[in-house]
Amino acid sequence: SIYTVNKMRETILSGNYNAISKLNVKIWFNNTTQKINKLKIIDAKLTKNIIFNMDKILTDIKNKVFMFIAIGILSIIIYVLIVFIILRFAKENDMQKKLISKYIITSTTTTKGIITDVSEAFVDISGYTREELIGRPHSMVRHPDMNSETFRDLWATIKSGKTWRGEIVNLAKNGSSYWVTATIEPIFGNSGKIVSYVAVRQDITDKIKIDILNKTLEEKVRSEVAKNREKDKAMLQQSRLAQIGEMISMIAHQWRQPLSAISATSGSLTLKAKLDKLDNDTAAELGEKISDYSQHLSSTIDDFRDFFKPNKEIVNTTYKELIDSVLSIVESSVTSKNIELKQKLQSKTILPTHPNELKQVILNLIKNAEDVLLEKEIKHPIITIETQDNVLKIKDNAGGVPTDIIDKIFNPYFSTKTKKDGTGLGLYMSKTIIEEHCGGELRVYNDEFGAVFEIILPVSIMGDIKNDA
Repeated sequence: SIYTVNKMRETILSGNYNAISKLNVKIWFNNTTQKINKLKIIDAKLTKNIIFNMDKILTDIKNKVFMFIAIGILSIIIYVLIVFIILRFAKENDMQKKLISKYIITSTTTTKGIITDVSEAFVDISGYTREELIGRPHSMVRHPDMNSETFRDLWATIKSGKTWRGEIVNLAKNGSSYWVTATIEPIFGNSGKIVSYVAVRQDITDKIKIDILNKTLEEKVRSEVAKNREKDKAMLQQSRLAQIGEMISMIAHQWRQPLSAISATSGSLTLKAKLDKLDNDTAAELGEKISDYSQHLSSTIDDFRDFFKPNKEIVNTTYKELIDSVLSIVESSVTSKNIELKQKLQSKTILPTHPNELKQVILNLIKNAEDVLLEKEIKHPIITIETQDNVLKIKDNAGGVPTDIIDKIFNPYFSTKTKKDGTGLGLYMSKTIIEEHCGGELRVYNDEFGAVFEIILPVSIMGDIKNDA
């Protein structure tokens, strides 16, 4: 029979030698060897498993150790960073506080208005030291000129728990004043009650000074403008008086012929009556002539009166109407000096303007052309009046304005007349009338024959007049 190892052990221990003698040693050895080989295999597997598990355990332990070490190092780094950040933040916060204190005007007071803290900027602008301010009422910097109503509104607002904003003028220690825009807020405690007030201010002294300066300058400008207007009125009146003198001379010239005719007709009437040769028809004829001459004189007076009649209203007119009115007064005087008057009137445009003022300008330009033609003794003197749309040109053939003075002729009291009998106001006032009163433009330039004065006026929205004639 085949014995197992255990069975063999039991047989030996029992002392049954007969059974032992029957044992097949070879089989038993083979069985035992196989058993031992199996045990070795099991042992090898167990050893391998044990070693594998131990390696795994050691690896886990090593990884955990490394992890703990890494976590420790990382914790130390984080801790150092946190400490660094806290220190840096504290430093920056301290710097910010210093900057705020240096440049922002702040103060803290009790609910009674007693100063408990001030910024460096507050100390600088007020002129007081920090020790002089702490513990003192905030009203120590109040300016006596500040409206009391403003402070009553201020206290009522912050006591109600609201924020007050406004501009305040304060008094510095040296007696100077400074303006600030202030924002004052109440600070609440844990109980919900107001425990203090904090004020933040911004210096606006320069802004206030600039505002005051601007107001002063505006007043000065208004005053100077008013003075200049009065001066312009006086100069305009002076210019008009000069024109009146010239026009009286023109009217006198125009009156000479009718007056001579009236005198001759009256003399003829008287002579015929004395010679007893005055019949009814002759008397009627001569009387009609005297009446015609008188009406002509009356018409001249009407033209003169209308010419200087003040009229501030804008009236629609045309260049032709204006020129006809001016020439009714000046034409006889000009042509009597052998000056040819040429008219090239093509404009039919409606012009909304001040007719009487514009007539004075046209008269002045024609008289200036007359004066320069006579002064230079031009052989064939010509004054040309041209119109096209809203443009009027008055030309002469006297050779033009010298280039060294052409930019100055519109200046007040500047005269080109060599006889020095000019006021120097005519062209200045003409430019003032055209550009400031009539909203147009007056300019001068030279063409190949002489000076050209050009007037450009605004055009009426009614458009052009259509000539159906």
